Amino acid sequence: MPYLGLNMTTSTCFQSFLIGIVVPDPETLPDFAAKLGIKGSYEDVCKNPVSVFTFLVTYRQNLILKSNLALL
Repeated sequence: MPYLGLNMTTSTCFQSFLIGIVVPDPETLPDFAAKLGIKGSYEDVCKNPVSVFTFLVTYRQNLILKSNLALL
């Protein structure tokens, strides 16, 4: 996904779940947000719950399509 700057998944043997960290790319996120009608700086976009939710849903859908995983 061109809007992704960094992603990481981690876990410990003491937990039964994974923790995912997804960081949007500061250079391309404002363009992504502009397509949603959201304007502002990188910080403004990251504080907007609509843009964050849409970014994460789009990231998840692209990940599923690329990896042929079933929709979880």
